[in-house]
Amino acid sequence: MLKHIICSITSLRTISLSLFIICVCAIFSRCNQILSSDNDNQNSETASNASIKRTEKYNVFEFNPKEIRMGVSLRKPKKADFYMNSNFFNKKPIGLVVIKGRRSQSRVKGGGYFYVIDGLPKIQAKDCPKRTEYASQTVLWGIDNGQVNQDLFKEKHAKTKEFRSIIGTKEDGNFILIASNENSQVTIEEITNYALTLGMYEGILFDGGSSLDYKLSTDSDTEICQPISSLVKSIGDKHEPMVYIYGNFR
Repeated sequence: MLKHIICSITSLRTISLSLFIICVCAIFSRCNQILSSDNDNQNSETASNASIKRTEKYNVFEFNPKEIRMGVSLRKPKKADFYMNSNFFNKKPIGLVVIKGRRSQSRVKGGGYFYVIDGLPKIQAKDCPKRTEYASQTVLWGIDNGQVNQDLFKEKHAKTKEFRSIIGTKEDGNFILIASNENSQVTIEEITNYALTLGMYEGILFDGGSSLDYKLSTDSDTEICQPISSLVKSIGDKHEPMVYIYGNFR
């Protein structure tokens, strides 16, 4: 009898802890829309050419790369019109990291790149010039010259549902970022195929899951999203992203 009572108490504690964690995640996830009255970019003249689109699963940000100064940072930028976490990591960033022309991490085989040359940001699967002003590498590319990476879709990790992001370029040169909102965990195939329907021609996937952290901003609208907050990550012994891509409208 006593054994059954102890088991029941243990089960109740487990259920209570699970409910507590769910509630904490719901309370402390940082995902919210900020309208023009609260937006510190409302006087920008070029941010008006950027757009934020919200769907059931994704937030979509599109902008002209010629109208924004972009770079790479080893910490989350405190003031930026745009930022997103980038490199995967394991004690240190995996893949190429270049900041102000200085390489802090070497490239690895495969994947894709965000980089800046002569002040102009670019995204490219599989290749990156040897000398850049800024660079950030991911081990995963999703779209190359309009063709999706079918081999990637077959990988076991690609079939799990996670918070994810894909950033790339359209044929007109515009940058487009597609990222999970706080309610949406998707497979790599789902987010990549959706990016293709929006006209993404070149696309790479950066670190997702608990690392997903981004801000999208125009002159009248801002979306800040961190589905798993820093507080929850610290409780669960999860690490913060080590590399960010950022941008400020000119």
